[in-house]
Amino acid sequence: MKKLPLLATAATLACLTASLHAATVYRINSGAGSGQYWNQAANWNDSGNPAASGKDYVVANGQNLRASGEFAGDSLTFTNGGSLGIFNAVTVDNLSMTGSGNNYIVHNALTISLSNKSGGTSSFDISSDSLTFNTGAVSNRTLTINQAISGTAKLISRVGYKFNSTKTDNTNKTVFASASNTWSGDIELQNGTFDFTHGISAQTLTLNGDASEIGGLSEGYSTARFFINDGESYTFTSITTGTHSLDLGTYSVDDLNSWLSGNGESDKALFEAVGGASGLIIVAVPEPSSAALLGLGGLALILRRRRK
Repeated sequence: MKKLPLLATAATLACLTASLHAATVYRINSGAGSGQYWNQAANWNDSGNPAASGKDYVVANGQNLRASGEFAGDSLTFTNGGSLGIFNAVTVDNLSMTGSGNNYIVHNALTISLSNKSGGTSSFDISSDSLTFNTGAVSNRTLTINQAISGTAKLISRVGYKFNSTKTDNTNKTVFASASNTWSGDIELQNGTFDFTHGISAQTLTLNGDASEIGGLSEGYSTARFFINDGESYTFTSITTGTHSLDLGTYSVDDLNSWLSGNGESDKALFEAVGGASGLIIVAVPEPSSAALLGLGGLALILRRRRK
């Protein structure tokens, strides 16, 4: 008899825990949600209700969703592919790109931003295989990500590029504005610009610009740019064009562009100093090799035996 109150208490706690846990709502392709915006009830399987607080939302298996204004849900997760379209300033907490495959963020407005909701401090978790930023072949589009980014997914710049008389005119760019980024994956520049305002520590930087991919243009200008901000450092385990790899060391913007030019690959990318400083550096450092790790393990074993 004495155990009944304990069982009752456990059951009560279980009910309370279940009630506190946010419900999960999934994106559906009903066709009823005109424009596929996240605030349209017909795009979710939650009995026709629009996004609301106290619920977690999932966009699975390659489905698309458009963002507009503030996302009311507690979290928004894209799994196994899919894309988020951003066409104005939007706010969302606990945004994640997870699972296998490539996700997309498509942005198509002159100046837009992706931020946490007021008071939100969550990071944007990018842990899928890769995340591509894309605008198509329009010009002068800027997406600023104010959230701190985390994870290890490969980031791909595939935003469009439109030419005038010089290779620095009318670029589209993605700006990673947070000073608290912990993301540490690979970067591939195909078209457009990446700007890590406060530097970055990443893995491989692959320069793969191709003017011929944008509108059939073949001027030989770079379609990809990487901004180097005043007083910031950018660390990679390697920098490569696919044909040539940069030796380990410390380089200025001029050094990097001269390396590309000297190899006849100025069309692959352009490094640009921001803030009028040309002496900013990129440090390319090797990833610890398995041989080195084994050596350290062997040394530890020897020291342990000597202590005995």
